[in-house]
Amino acid sequence: DQNSPYYLYAQADIKLQWAFVELIFEDYANGFLDLKRANDLIEKNIKFYPDFKLNNKVKGLIDLLTEAIPKEADLALFAAGLSRSMEGSQKLITTSVFFPMFKNEINIYLAFVNTYIKNDPEFGLYKIKKTYTENTTNLFAQFTYANILSQLGKDMEVIELLTNNPLHTKDDYLYIPYLDYLLAESQMNLKQYEKSKETFINFLSHSNN
Repeated sequence: DQNSPYYLYAQADIKLQWAFVELIFEDYANGFLDLKRANDLIEKNIKFYPDFKLNNKVKGLIDLLTEAIPKEADLALFAAGLSRSMEGSQKLITTSVFFPMFKNEINIYLAFVNTYIKNDPEFGLYKIKKTYTENTTNLFAQFTYANILSQLGKDMEVIELLTNNPLHTKDDYLYIPYLDYLLAESQMNLKQYEKSKETFINFLSHSNN
């Protein structure tokens, strides 16, 4: 429904998710482009529906990203038509109050931002460990937790996480080959060579499909 406040909001949210992934993997050109697209969409939605409180979720995450991006990227931000804002955290707190169902998603984003953009993986680990402990059936939380543990070189914890509760291999969950890659890498680092070989083979068999 193009007359619904959810119409532009949903498009902005999708563009924002792409921007997060691209920026995490240092694809800055596409990351800034999708961030601008998300910002343009949500700004338009704010203009049309100023009382729609979910606007704060997307706008807050955009502000958080622009605030966290290194100063050296100011020119790229300017070229993308974006500016820094210090209001992201407050917008996200407001969203959590009015929409507690988004609290976990917001904490996962905060963990990613602190780990991969602010280069503060210890704080990222603190945020995601608490979130995952309270939501052990959340695949997005497990994916984030495994990534940050791997980033910090906590190989045994990666193995325990992905073997004790392998959500990504269960039939009612999306299979994410990258989690098998992280598991295999941690097994190899701890010289569990046979297990690592088996996991790598599983990873490659799914990646080639």
